Amino acid sequence: MKRFSRKKISLGKKTGTVIEEGRHRKLENITVFYAPADEKRLSVVIGRKVGKSVTRNRLRRWTKEFFMKEMEKISKYYIVVNYKKGSGSYKLEDIEEKVKKLWEECGIYG
Repeated sequence: MKRFSRKKISLGKKTGTVIEEGRHRKLENITVFYAPADEKRLSVVIGRKVGKSVTRNRLRRWTKEFFMKEMEKISKYYIVVNYKKGSGSYKLEDIEEKVKKLWEECGIYG
């Protein structure tokens, strides 16, 4: 029986480009990469070291909910939010506070 090896999942072309070529800001365990775009887009990157899938999906869902709530205030940017190890214990209020602070520093609000 053939065994499957874990392969690294590659990011989408645009997400990788924003991470490599865009600007970024960091606050504790959260990094925001951003670049001007034709439309408002959000991508959330969370590594396995952050926690189990339930934790990672919760962070992803909360970030997307916050993005949708703030959609009218945000300028046209491609935003990538990257969570690092240690951010799995954040609550919804922590996420909103930290991400909002980072987005204000980046000038994403228009």
